[in-house]
Amino acid sequence: MKTAAPIFAVLIFLFSCVTVDTKTTENLSAEELFFHAQVQQGQIKTKKDYEAVIALFEEVIARFPDYKAIGVECRYEIAYLLYRQEKYREAEDAFFEILRTYETESSEVLPEWPQILSTQMIQKIEEKTAPKKKKLKSKESAQSEL
Repeated sequence: MKTAAPIFAVLIFLFSCVTVDTKTTENLSAEELFFHAQVQQGQIKTKKDYEAVIALFEEVIARFPDYKAIGVECRYEIAYLLYRQEKYREAEDAFFEILRTYETESSEVLPEWPQILSTQMIQKIEEKTAPKKKKLKSKESAQSEL
């Protein structure tokens, strides 16, 4: 456990910028690449930073398709980043897709937290978008009466 702390400190130092250098990440394990993406997530400042971090999480999924637990964690982080960008429709779809993953036979190997947080985030999105949906329905009703 003592040897892990210096390794993570070095990883944090090496990956302190959000720009993605595939040569730097190509030899990382699934866990290291996921950790790298999480560190980068904390550095987001611009739209391009969001895109770069989402690309990192997608890289983890693509390079390690057999790592189901890390894959669902990456998918949660992507959905959350969509939410932070106020792309509520895309985020909601992504959170629902995560919940569908837990209906499969492989769900026993998945961590619980993405399922729990996805459910909570869907509720948040519904609360944020509910007034807009009501206004749209009112407009649609008024137009159909004409």
